[in-house]
Amino acid sequence: DLGDSHLSVFAYTEEACVSISGVSYPLDRHTITTTYPLGVSNEFTDKEAVLTVHSGTVMMMLCK
Repeated sequence: DLGDSHLSVFAYTEEACVSISGVSYPLDRHTITTTYPLGVSNEFTDKEAVLTVHSGTVMMMLCK
């Protein structure tokens, strides 16, 4: 159950291009950087979320 879970995505390389769906704050081919952590504490809106990394490397955290 993902009830109160949060998904955070951080750029591990200097920048990364990502798409995230199934969350409160979706992104579509958005560039995230190590200095501006836009992907922090996103909430699930569906039973699953989809993260696509188009370029770069990311670190993903699932917090319950």
